[in-house]
Amino acid sequence: MKRVLVTALLLLVACKKAETPPPADTAPAPGSPAWKVASARSAAPAEVSANATVMDGSPFDSAAASQLAAGENGWRCYPDNPRTEGADPICLDEPAMQWVAAFMARRPPRLTGMAIGYMMRGGVSASDTDPFKAAPDSGQPWIQDPPAIGIAMPSARSYAGLPTHRRPDGPWIKFAGTPYAYIVIPSGP
Repeated sequence: MKRVLVTALLLLVACKKAETPPPADTAPAPGSPAWKVASARSAAPAEVSANATVMDGSPFDSAAASQLAAGENGWRCYPDNPRTEGADPICLDEPAMQWVAAFMARRPPRLTGMAIGYMMRGGVSASDTDPFKAAPDSGQPWIQDPPAIGIAMPSARSYAGLPTHRRPDGPWIKFAGTPYAYIVIPSGP
């Protein structure tokens, strides 16, 4: 009787193991739509990105961007741009999208309130002073941007007294003295 019980238990365990599939690699393939959604959502805190619309492409090329996931909170998140060095996903609120539209049209933004962009994975830029510089000068490296929150204000007076050069220990104004100035607030090491 004991032998039958042990055999039955072993068969039950064997059958249970056979029904349980082996663990799958859950990371989406790089470049796949699932990877792009995960990349885009990594740009902001989950409280923002979980209900944000995820777009494929860049906010700076919105004509070519297509929707990957619908959202409900007014934020738009974009995945890492494969044409730049390092990870640079970004999430933008509606005023920040207005800032981007003005930037792309090369006209001064007309913000009625604060515009916020999350860049929690950091990124790269060609310049801290020239908003339209598309690439570093020959032989120069890209400028590594830290994980940060960007805030554009409706009035340049809002930036008075803040540093206009990059700092390792606090905020600074990127593109100071231009209509495209915004505060960079480092959010990590």
